Amino acid sequence: MVYQSVERLLRQTLLIGATVGILCTITSLTYSQSVTEASRRQAEKACRYKSAKKQAKQMRKRGWEPVPGSMPLADQFYERCVKSRMVDEKGMNLFIFATGNAVAEQQAVAMRHAIHVAKVQLAQTIQGRIVGIVKDMQANQQLDQKTAVSINEMLSATRDILVQRLGYVEPVVQMIRYLPGDQVEVQVILAYNVRNAFAVARQIMREELRQRLQKTEEEVDRLLDQILGEASGTGGGSAQ
Repeated sequence: MVYQSVERLLRQTLLIGATVGILCTITSLTYSQSVTEASRRQAEKACRYKSAKKQAKQMRKRGWEPVPGSMPLADQFYERCVKSRMVDEKGMNLFIFATGNAVAEQQAVAMRHAIHVAKVQLAQTIQGRIVGIVKDMQANQQLDQKTAVSINEMLSATRDILVQRLGYVEPVVQMIRYLPGDQVEVQVILAYNVRNAFAVARQIMREELRQRLQKTEEEVDRLLDQILGEASGTGGGSAQ
């Protein structure tokens, strides 16, 4: 009888804990969504559609036009402006931007290559921030030289993996112009959520550093909290 009462109490405790955890997660997501929506409204007020139309006119003079099926250039440039001004609850930019160009005989091929070029630039930006934080931590004696070297070597070795794991990114701007010789040039601008980008980087780093540094999961996680919290602006230790 006593055993059944204890078992019932444990189940109730676990249920309450799980419910509290779910409610905290929902509250956090709701707050984050609310901050994002408020930031977008502010960004929309700050951006001028007239300026986007002027930019679109300049690009058309250079032969650029929207990729078939995409929004008018003015709308695209306006959206790019809005995303560039959106910030999180700490005032850090929500998006990282990257540009890619490619020339090919077929539009689909040029588009695929342009997006790949932009994703490589995204990976370089993400890893560049991490390298900068590692350098600062080493200078402040928060990181030993062996660990810093291992991290930098790992970043160089896993750049292609990061590009792949970023997945498909829908361009915020996508333009095309027709060149002599039956060729087309495509230019894209990607906007990638900063926190999502560093979450992908963290997953890769976690896998690699456990092997390279011969550390426990907890030790690697603490190290990544410090490095990636600084790099992405998401906290943990102490993003355009």
